[in-house]
Amino acid sequence: MRRTLNELRSRLTKDDQLVVLLIGHGTTAEGEDAKFNLVGPDLKASEWAGLLKPFTSRVVFVDTTAVSFPFLRQLAAPNRIVITATDSSAQEFETVFGELFIRAFEEASGDADKSGRVSVFEAFVFASAATRAWYDQRGQLPTERPLIDDDGDGVGHEAWNPGSDGALARATFLQPLPAPTDAVAAAVVKRQRELESQIEELKRRRASMTPGAYDAELERLLLELARVSAQGRQP
Repeated sequence: MRRTLNELRSRLTKDDQLVVLLIGHGTTAEGEDAKFNLVGPDLKASEWAGLLKPFTSRVVFVDTTAVSFPFLRQLAAPNRIVITATDSSAQEFETVFGELFIRAFEEASGDADKSGRVSVFEAFVFASAATRAWYDQRGQLPTERPLIDDDGDGVGHEAWNPGSDGALARATFLQPLPAPTDAVAAAVVKRQRELESQIEELKRRRASMTPGAYDAELERLLLELARVSAQGRQP
């Protein structure tokens, strides 16, 4: 893992996107830390944070394991989306979130806004709802509670109460935009990309802005993105 990430660090630029999806087993570590189990020495969340710190590209980090919550606090940073299957280190039982997160990209209902592709936030919402339903159908108390952080403050939120999180994840996709079929469609795609880039830049400038100015500009860009996306879906 260290070798692979070091190789990627030398190749990726700020315009690239790195996606890390952890599937397997997680265990607790000393203090506020946690581990992802590997063949050989396990990597702690704090070690993952050190490995990812030099990256200037956008990072999407999804830890679907038990005891994944410490990863959210350790890895939070600007221009980064961190998703965990649990909301505390005490949730150490096997999780179902990972399978359901992947399913979001395969099922039509994962594309909530019918844009033709599934955003990271849409996948998070889909998997969070499906996880809750999985436990309800079995009459069991949930032993996992998925969280997301994408504003870099290390405070995670649930899908139905995202608070300050979600803007970056809504503008981040693992699937490419559908190829435009005419000039109008091409213009829509171009504007979508421009707005997504503006949202990214706004996130990077957040620390230098007042909360009111940041929220107002973010709302304006998100509304414009929604309008343009709706225009692209019209027959």
